[in-house]
Amino acid sequence: MTPSLTLAERIAGIPGIEVTAPAPNGTPAEFSIYLNSGSRQMLLCSLLDSGISVHGLDNWDRHQVVSRGWGRLVQNRVMLFLPRDDDELDVCWDILKRAKTRLADPSTTPARYRLSSWDLPSYSRTTLQ
Repeated sequence: MTPSLTLAERIAGIPGIEVTAPAPNGTPAEFSIYLNSGSRQMLLCSLLDSGISVHGLDNWDRHQVVSRGWGRLVQNRVMLFLPRDDDELDVCWDILKRAKTRLADPSTTPARYRLSSWDLPSYSRTTLQ
């Protein structure tokens, strides 16, 4: 079995997952995977022929994915490369589990989270505000 199919089986085994099939109009195959959490339904990821579009990661996690070469940033989500072997499969699985945890309980902030200096407010030293 290919690593991509193994990943799809793991995703399907997550409790509260709903998968939507691709449109039959000839567009590229895209399976959207939603996480049902109580009364909310949130997009966890989309499986495409070019990669895995992951939603729900915070800025730190996105930075880690991109800086380590596991994917690229596309708007507000990460496009993971498809796994080619078992090691890459485990990395993709860990990233998806982190996104699922973040979406299921958005109030949890990892202990290693630090503010970037870009996120801090800026103050003017002049009186001409």
